[in-house]
Amino acid sequence: MQDAIAGLDLEILEGIGHMPQFVARERVAAFIGRVAGRAFAER
Repeated sequence: MQDAIAGLDLEILEGIGHMPQFVARERVAAFIGRVAGRAFAER
């Protein structure tokens, strides 16, 4: 996917499984915050 979409943000959480929003909620929230911050920084 990274090769297909320029500027794609990807963070892999090894050993977390398919529900990272429950198991690693702080890391997921931080990632969303970073992406949203960049997305809205120029507005």
